[in-house]
Amino acid sequence: MTCKEAIQEVFETENGELSTGEVVSKIYERHPDQPWKRSTISAHLIGLSINHSSSHHYPSMRRHAFLWSLGNGRFRRWNRETDQVHEDATSPAFSRIDEDIKTSEHRPYDQPRSLEKQSRTIRDIFEITNFIDNSRWHTATNYNLINFYKEDLSNDTRLLTHWLCYITDRQMEFERIWDIGGFIFSDLVDQIKATKSLQLLNPQTPSSFFVKRRDYLYKDQFKFKKEDYEKYLFVSHQKVSNNSILLEYEFKEHTSPFFISRYYPSDYLSILYTLTMPRPDSRPARASVPMSLYAGGSCAIATGALMGSPPARRVEVGSRAR
Repeated sequence: MTCKEAIQEVFETENGELSTGEVVSKIYERHPDQPWKRSTISAHLIGLSINHSSSHHYPSMRRHAFLWSLGNGRFRRWNRETDQVHEDATSPAFSRIDEDIKTSEHRPYDQPRSLEKQSRTIRDIFEITNFIDNSRWHTATNYNLINFYKEDLSNDTRLLTHWLCYITDRQMEFERIWDIGGFIFSDLVDQIKATKSLQLLNPQTPSSFFVKRRDYLYKDQFKFKKEDYEKYLFVSHQKVSNNSILLEYEFKEHTSPFFISRYYPSDYLSILYTLTMPRPDSRPARASVPMSLYAGGSCAIATGALMGSPPARRVEVGSRAR
């Protein structure tokens, strides 16, 4: 049996909607040997959902789509009679713009279009933009909310959290990034602003958000493999508590959520560089933060950047001058 067939088996007996976690649980109940990882099942749910915004990344699955994504990691069977799929644009504006592009290639520069044609082109562009906006944002399946660790965050904290999520958004299901990564990154950004210290990203400090798996307090509960103990995780300082989104990912209320991106060594560095981008009114200041990701490595950071503190003096860590 394939993973697709296992998912079909689950939805053959379900008329309602199911979350990713519920689908995984039902499959594992029927297949106790757990032949597919949660991430594999999640990827199949996306690929088998005809309207999921990321299903095009899985063309071989999408050809056999039978699910409908409801957003927030929830799915039901696709009703071909009532669920409309917008596969292409049919507005006349698209064909008119296309024709304008073709004719403009043969029009001399000293023969500008009439004011009427220019006005029509502008209206067509707005019509197309409006179509794209409606298709992207005004659908029931739009997924545009980060699972912030608390609601009363400042706008700049929210914006920076969004950007850190984008950094890690490569070749993995984006819901996991916004749901888990968003929770952790919002906690990280909020604490960096409060402490004005990037030691929160130094893996050699006890308060770091970036730790080795062997140092994660709840590693036994999540059955980490010992051969992976030297790999890293982003870990929140907050507990899952009653966060319903995190609970769907099978985190326990008393644990701290963890997250790692597919390309975490480079993503980690990109996050550091983002957080240390110098302000226009500050002269660059540098400090070396020890990084156990690379033997003897260090990363130059500008400690007076994001946090709004005055330009910091240069600090050298270790024997290598920079």
